Amino acid sequence: MNKSINLVSNRNEQVERELLILKIVRVVSVSLLITISVVAISAFILSTQISLSKIKEEENTTLSQISALHEKLTTYYLTKDRLTNISSILTTRKDYVKPITAILEKVPEDLSLEGISIEKEVLTINISGTSLISMNKLIDDISALGKQNKVLANVKLQSLSLDVKSGKYFVLMKGESL
Repeated sequence: MNKSINLVSNRNEQVERELLILKIVRVVSVSLLITISVVAISAFILSTQISLSKIKEEENTTLSQISALHEKLTTYYLTKDRLTNISSILTTRKDYVKPITAILEKVPEDLSLEGISIEKEVLTINISGTSLISMNKLIDDISALGKQNKVLANVKLQSLSLDVKSGKYFVLMKGESL
């Protein structure tokens, strides 16, 4: 007979594999049991050490700080938007300082400038005074500004009237701003 054939095995491989799997499952279950126990005990200790009312109080103070910052942020964005819009308007707006300054320089001391208005590039000037000579000089000077086309163009005398009670003359002139 052949001695190399062994029909009866001393080791049962199936049983050994099942024992190994059982050993691994036991180790995993014990380690999970220890981990869960540590987490539960830690959570219990933390919950007893930290008071819920203090957490609520801190939450309320934090929310009030956030709402105050929200109001400031809203104000900041609103202000920034308005400044941006104002600066864009100022860049596209025509400069009326030059024509108004030129007109104010021409007004004699005995006349008073009642008003200047600007609408759609049309400059309207209201002047009053007691001297027709000064009125004439002012009308000539403003007309000269219109003829030179430096400040105004198409200057027209709209009206010349007299208030008999006060003895004042009123002049209304219009011109196109350049």
